[in-house]
Amino acid sequence: FGELPALAGLAMMVFEPNILAHGRLVTTDMGATLFTLATFACLERALARRPSHFGAWWLATGISLGLAMLTRFSSLLLIPLMALIAMMVGKELPAIKRKGLGVALGVALVVLNIGYGLGNGGITLFPLAAEPVSGPLSTEPFVTMAASPVMRWTPLPIPRLFLEGLDLARWKNAHVEGPGYLNGDISGEGWWSWFVLALSMKTTLPLLALSMTGFGLLVFRARAVGADRLV
Repeated sequence: FGELPALAGLAMMVFEPNILAHGRLVTTDMGATLFTLATFACLERALARRPSHFGAWWLATGISLGLAMLTRFSSLLLIPLMALIAMMVGKELPAIKRKGLGVALGVALVVLNIGYGLGNGGITLFPLAAEPVSGPLSTEPFVTMAASPVMRWTPLPIPRLFLEGLDLARWKNAHVEGPGYLNGDISGEGWWSWFVLALSMKTTLPLLALSMTGFGLLVFRARAVGADRLV
């Protein structure tokens, strides 16, 4: 779209109140936002390249995905989203897309293992086989899975500490997090509508209006030129 729309979008982002509020905090929010954006930006360029130019952008996609996974456990959700986007865009080259996604995932796992210090001196394929999982901060499903001989010796090139951290986050959500508050009500279970309402309450009206307008234009363009030609 050119430099001017890009600069306008950048200006709106850096002056957006939520970005300003979280940008100065030492949390995972801004890091996850950065690497999620980088992952999808690199994926968009990888899908737009010709097969003869296969390589660099898929590698960049994998590096960004690995950094996102190092930043926040919920970044695992990027993997199915990437597969869904690849299915919707560039349908004429399914083999190239499968190869590219495989390369990106492999690179991401290497980055993830490097980030966790290459446990046991290298990338292990059996993170659950080193020692049994136990302790008061482990969830029962994780302990059961680790105790199963089949699961313990199933190749899984993911650091053990990553798996334990992911399980600890699940345990924390179930046992530590306090009750939630929404519109005068308190609940220990939460509400399915919480994120939608929080988005509408915490996001500025101009940004909501521009986001809805942009989404509408995207749908209109998809109908006009076809979803597989948007990239």
